[in-house]
Amino acid sequence: MSFARSAIQSFVLTIFDLAFIIVGYGAWYTLRTGSQIMVQGTIAAILIIASFVIWNRSLDEFGFERWGLHRPSELISTYLGAFLWFPVLFIPIHFLATGGFTSAGNITATWQFQAVVNLIAVTAIALFGTRRKRVAIPM
Repeated sequence: MSFARSAIQSFVLTIFDLAFIIVGYGAWYTLRTGSQIMVQGTIAAILIIASFVIWNRSLDEFGFERWGLHRPSELISTYLGAFLWFPVLFIPIHFLATGGFTSAGNITATWQFQAVVNLIAVTAIALFGTRRKRVAIPM
């Protein structure tokens, strides 16, 4: 169950990453103010972190608490799993949207973004936990 839970959670986190990076780009494209990376990254980061926390809190609220993250090992595997899901999802989407493959630079740039933002997102789950309990982090 722990593997399935982490696989699903990391998939959801990656979907949030992809969706909100696109939303951030759309916001920058519409506003055309400031640096693209600053506008896109800030909007995407805020939305990813908030959405992942809300997603996990919603699982608990609607009776799906067994699918939430409850152990430190699940937080770590969810964090690492998102790095694996990203190219699996992004490469076909990029190919369908542009007709060509993406560069390795796009993937590594997104991994750098994910490294920071997803760490904050899973840490927020550890700190705020679910309604019933927080994740115990050994010190």
